[in-house]
Amino acid sequence: MGAEPLPTARQWEILAPSHPADILLLDYGLLSRDVVPLAVDPWVMVLARAVNACVEALWVDGRLVVRHGTVVGIDELAIAAEPQVHRH
Repeated sequence: MGAEPLPTARQWEILAPSHPADILLLDYGLLSRDVVPLAVDPWVMVLARAVNACVEALWVDGRLVVRHGTVVGIDELAIAAEPQVHRH
C-alpha cells in the first residue's frame, strides 16, 4: 500500500455525509468554571486546561466514539475488572 496524499484545505472544510470528520466537543463551562469571562483567550484555555473530564463527545472519521465522557461500545468497568497480564 502506497502513501496517500494529504487532504487539501478545501477537503478539511467539509462537514457533510460521506466526508470523514474528526470532531471534539468540549464542555467549555467546566473547562473555564474558575476563570473571569473574556479574561483569557479561549484557545489558550483549551490548550492549557482541557482534560478528559471536559470531553462531552468525540467523533472519529464521522463515527461517535465518546458520548458524555464515556467511550461508546466498550464496557470500561468490565475491562478494569479483568485481571491484568504483565509481559516482560
